[in-house]
Amino acid sequence: IVVLDGLSTINSTEEAEYWLEHVKAFGKKSPVMLVGNKTDKATINLDMSYLKAKYPNIVNDYSISCTQAKTSYKAKFNSFKQDFCQQLQQAGTVQMLFTQEQFKVLEELRLYSSKNAFLSHNKFESICIKHGVSNEGELNREWLLNILDKLGVVIHFPQLPFLEEYVLNPRWLTHGVYTLMYQQQAQLTERDAVAILHDKKIIDEDGNVLDYPKAKCGFILKAMQVFKLSYPLTGQENTFIIPELLPSDRPEDLSFEKQGTLAYECNFTGFLPRNIMPQLIVSRHQEIVNQMVWKNGVLLQHQ
Repeated sequence: IVVLDGLSTINSTEEAEYWLEHVKAFGKKSPVMLVGNKTDKATINLDMSYLKAKYPNIVNDYSISCTQAKTSYKAKFNSFKQDFCQQLQQAGTVQMLFTQEQFKVLEELRLYSSKNAFLSHNKFESICIKHGVSNEGELNREWLLNILDKLGVVIHFPQLPFLEEYVLNPRWLTHGVYTLMYQQQAQLTERDAVAILHDKKIIDEDGNVLDYPKAKCGFILKAMQVFKLSYPLTGQENTFIIPELLPSDRPEDLSFEKQGTLAYECNFTGFLPRNIMPQLIVSRHQEIVNQMVWKNGVLLQHQ
């Protein structure tokens, strides 16, 4: 399902094509439903003849409004829902069954998450022990934790073993990250992050006010590193660079001698994700020379 925002300033057909290329790259010929949301506020204009000719796996396009799904857009939403269910049935099912013990853990975590944004490792262990989920065998606690992570029930970062807590409210993490990104500040310190998250009233889509205590702000900064959105500045571990927000212009004093060098040019004629350069910068940040880095490029030297 490709969801397009009716209020977006981006050309809708170009935006749809970008995500259809995603589907083509990762989902091959999977059927695609194009959904225009917020159409109660703005019409989404798509060149469907062009798109269907280029992407024959498009099922249909739908103009809906999630906020009006039970009122003025009820009929259109129900039409989308009916087609969606039909496509799911045609795609077949891959079903994973929880044991009764595992399902009891899942149910208790859902209750716990209504009042807690975080879950400590010890609390998770105690809930598993309470319901008889063993730490041994193939379907052990670690297996269950990974499945719950994939379902978005519990978000954990195995890459950061020093983090002793898991996130129970994915919206808390998502809204925290986006709040920092929307600040349009390419260089952030931990103090900046605390100030930004404390100064803004952050409300999720369900109307819940999200709380960001000082002790938890560092968690969001670490998560941004795992997601390859930022990296710590060399020699200043409490300062972070967000490549996506850097200036687009290449530095004029770029000290790179081209003459006599071996050059590689990669010409991408097909699909190229927008975040490929920022992720490359984050992955190789330890090799950046004299902070010669901008939104679309970086000067690297092997260590």
